[in-house]
Amino acid sequence: IVENYTSVENGIKKNKRKTIKNLGYLEKYDDGKPDFIKRMKEQLKSGELKIDGIEPNEFRARAKLFSNAYYDTTQDDYRYLNPKNIGYVFLENIYNKLGIYDLLREIKSDSKIEYDLNGLTKLLVFGRILEPASKKKTFENKDKYLFPVTTSNDLNDIYKALDVLEENSKKIQNRMNTKIKKSSIGRKTDLTYYDVTNYYFETMYGDDDFYQLDENNEIVKDKEGNPIIVKKGFRKKGVSKENRNEPIVQMGLFIDNNGIPVAHKLFPGNTQDKTTFEDVLKNDVDEMKLGKIVIVADNGMNTKENKYLITENKNGYIVAKSVKRSWKSQREFALDENGYTYIRNASGEVVFKYKSRINKIKLVSKEIDEKTKKPLTKTIEEKEIIYWSKKHYDKEVYQNKKFIEYLESCKEHPDKLKDKEKKSQKFIKTVDVDPKTGEVIHPEKVIEFLDEKLNKYKETMGYYSIVTSEKDEDDKEIINKYHGLSRIEDSFRMLKN
Repeated sequence: IVENYTSVENGIKKNKRKTIKNLGYLEKYDDGKPDFIKRMKEQLKSGELKIDGIEPNEFRARAKLFSNAYYDTTQDDYRYLNPKNIGYVFLENIYNKLGIYDLLREIKSDSKIEYDLNGLTKLLVFGRILEPASKKKTFENKDKYLFPVTTSNDLNDIYKALDVLEENSKKIQNRMNTKIKKSSIGRKTDLTYYDVTNYYFETMYGDDDFYQLDENNEIVKDKEGNPIIVKKGFRKKGVSKENRNEPIVQMGLFIDNNGIPVAHKLFPGNTQDKTTFEDVLKNDVDEMKLGKIVIVADNGMNTKENKYLITENKNGYIVAKSVKRSWKSQREFALDENGYTYIRNASGEVVFKYKSRINKIKLVSKEIDEKTKKPLTKTIEEKEIIYWSKKHYDKEVYQNKKFIEYLESCKEHPDKLKDKEKKSQKFIKTVDVDPKTGEVIHPEKVIEFLDEKLNKYKETMGYYSIVTSEKDEDDKEIINKYHGLSRIEDSFRMLKN
């Protein structure tokens, strides 16, 4: 309950408000009927809702408004219920069916662990789903469940458990995968989506690398003179998805076509997205023996090495290809209207178009041929799909309209470039020599606008490209499958919420 008032500061009137009374959570006043907030306001105005407290008789008359409180006549005081969560029983059933309980019981019996490993893991899992919080807060909430989830009463046990879970992460994932494959849901891996995200830490300092040392405690170096790293630091400065400056860790995640995770792995924060793929695929996914999978990923995974690895194991891929970086080779094909399939709206306007072609490409392996001492290579046929969307075109035009107008105006007034110099750099270059006379210019430099780059920037709006090993599949079907990648982005949003 707040009171609005006006104050005068330095001759200026300002509207302010102060809190009169904090009534607590709205839920306790909700009787399930509509407009309960409106009714509360009316009760406040009529004097029924007391600011400094509610009279016992009045409380009884309005008892239905309070879902978790009652008046104890024997104590002449209010009593608040302490509700317990019972929904976790549903989650516990899934936890057990995934085989986690049995596996952690085996791990505990084979070690000297004395604390409640399974109970603490359940507590972490249930807390993450029902009431996300820090590990400490999650432990403090352990009594909120209808029946005890864990027998552990020491906060330190939860940090010990985290180490055990990290050490056995691969075993846990394999056990869950086995259970899912045998379940009524099963694994649907005709399409398997892969993407990378990262998590930041509330610290300025990253983790140091550990180097190999000789008998004199000197750092050992390899043939190229680089220090040999025994163990990489985990929290490192890198390219944050949330534009944070703090140290981060990378996470690569595979999910199947049902949206169920297949495998995940963590990497140091300075690991490039494209280099995470091989590790997760070779060391985790391939071992699960899922049969042929078709991997869908964004253009960050579109490398010759990754595609070699996928096809060498008889798997397939659908990956994005950057139009802006490939426009030189794609432009003539993309702008030629022949061969397009058009989708029109009710007014006959083209809102979507697509077409494809087959290209022969050379793939390169990271493995070295023992005879030639060169990387292994192979040539395959790949389908390249170009498509254009009016919806995305209009969006890009709207987003870039002011910037393009600004860039055009800079041709007449180059001094304006100082305002947005960084973004404008790829459209201009500075020269010390006058291109017309060949004369050395001093002390000022000449700014030359790269019109061909600006034209390309405009031409590519609304265009997208996908390449795939599945050259016999319908183009539209491939596009739809690629757009399913948004599922994993949704998964990341939920995981990080």
